[in-house]
Amino acid sequence: QEFKTLITSDNIKRFELSVLPRPMHIDPLANRQKIESGPSERQLLASLKATLASNGFCREGFLLLGRYAGESTQRLRGECKDSASAEDKSRFPNTIERW
Repeated sequence: QEFKTLITSDNIKRFELSVLPRPMHIDPLANRQKIESGPSERQLLASLKATLASNGFCREGFLLLGRYAGESTQRLRGECKDSASAEDKSRFPNTIERW
């Protein structure tokens, strides 16, 4: 998984959690590919909460703004309820290229 951040000039803290899909398995007896489903919505949210708890990016909670599920990755995007401090700006560089 990958966690990216963006702090705007108005001190709004945004984040994106990307999760790669599980590997594809080939069943040689059935001569077809078995694709395991990716993490569920509940698992993604649990992963996001654990990530935010460990890195301290959102101290006062967050709002989930959207979810994207593609073939190559799943993403959750959100915004923190608290504003960015000077310490946040030094600890969390802007790693989201497009919002």
